[in-house]
Amino acid sequence: MFAMSLVLTSCYRNHGALLRDQAISGPHQSAIKSTLVFFIHGDGSYSYHDQTGKRLEADAVILKQAIAFAESSPRAEVFIFHQRPKRKWLFLFGQPDGSFHYFRNGQRLASGSYHRRSEMNSESELFRNYHSRGPEERVFGFLYFGHALAERGDERLRPSMNVQELAQGMSCLLSEADPNLIKFDLVVLSACYSGTPGIVAELAPYSRYILASPDDLHLAYLDIQPLRGISDIRLLEVHRLAKEIASRSMARLREWTQTAITLTIYDIEKIAPFLQEMQGRLPLGREDQTQNSPQSVTVEYCDCFEGPFATLEIPATGVEVYYQPPRFGRLKNKTKHSGWTCWESHPK
Repeated sequence: MFAMSLVLTSCYRNHGALLRDQAISGPHQSAIKSTLVFFIHGDGSYSYHDQTGKRLEADAVILKQAIAFAESSPRAEVFIFHQRPKRKWLFLFGQPDGSFHYFRNGQRLASGSYHRRSEMNSESELFRNYHSRGPEERVFGFLYFGHALAERGDERLRPSMNVQELAQGMSCLLSEADPNLIKFDLVVLSACYSGTPGIVAELAPYSRYILASPDDLHLAYLDIQPLRGISDIRLLEVHRLAKEIASRSMARLREWTQTAITLTIYDIEKIAPFLQEMQGRLPLGREDQTQNSPQSVTVEYCDCFEGPFATLEIPATGVEVYYQPPRFGRLKNKTKHSGWTCWESHPK
């Protein structure tokens, strides 16, 4: 109880001013059956080429898809937070580095820019200002699109945030949505190497199901089209929706990529004993990183079934894996994946 109190009290610090371009107008109070939060990280460094060779900015692609989804989703409210690169005017004054869009029943009711702050404080305030509460049962979803999340303040990666900060933000959003709401029904992580025991354990207190990738995954590669039906499902059908997203994404990735593809659905209730056991355990190689600078180590990711992690008692239930081996290299004949990735650091 004490730890939860610390989380909740930290949700209200240092919100700062918000710049709104458009205010809510009109009632738009039809019954809301789902609430979705899109959290998109854009730092200008994540581009890719489509099948025709055209260069695309990944965060701009997913932003466009999220807005199109929101516009075509009656009986849903959709929050879209787009984090942009930090810039200063005349090299002195910080400019807004976040944009915000709020849709209800397919209508854009608010949009604007804001200054980002730690622990998703600005996003939590916007959510509190606009969230439409109601007595009806609804599905709550959270979707993160961005760079790989760092674990335990690990600064080797170039993350948009570390997983502890993301967990803090999710907790604040839940407390704003409903004091009695404990978990998001579905959490989607469209980021590389997000299927680690550490990341899943950190987000588990705020999630019923997590869809993530233990391998490389481009932030714009998950197929969000199945979300269009989220307002038509009951809470008991969220698992089916997660499977549909994974299946469609897998089919699309098979057409686009030659490397390994792994997507995993984690049923948090079923894997809770495993996550409890993993809490507090340091991944192999963590000791190397605490004694060396981030530049002095290199990190290798691998299936938790393999190498020095093979002795882990990984649960067989509560983990659904969608896997395709790479079409070349030493792992091309690998036939299955545990659904979890572990990492090991080595001195350079």
